Amino acid sequence: MGLLFLITVINFVDRQSLSIVAPLLRDSLNLSATDYGLIVAAFQMGMMLGEFPMGWVMDRKGVRVGLTFAVLWWSVANGLHAFARSMTHFGLLRFWLGTGECGNF
Repeated sequence: MGLLFLITVINFVDRQSLSIVAPLLRDSLNLSATDYGLIVAAFQMGMMLGEFPMGWVMDRKGVRVGLTFAVLWWSVANGLHAFARSMTHFGLLRFWLGTGECGNF
């Protein structure tokens, strides 16, 4: 239970990290409020579309393997945010992050 709690905390920190740096990000990449909204929507779309594949992995491979896969999947996506240089990059990476983070639930 403790490990599941810690993974969930990490999941929520990953999810909220973009909102913390949003003002700096919007200034450095000249993003409009609409651009930022599309990035957030991409994450939500990833969460929605990732539920079925992640559920399939959990059902077929078990929670231990499925959750390990989900954590690795979203960790790679989160790490690649350091290399994003445009709205498109961030949108795609946030989508990817969403597809992995839904595996936690």
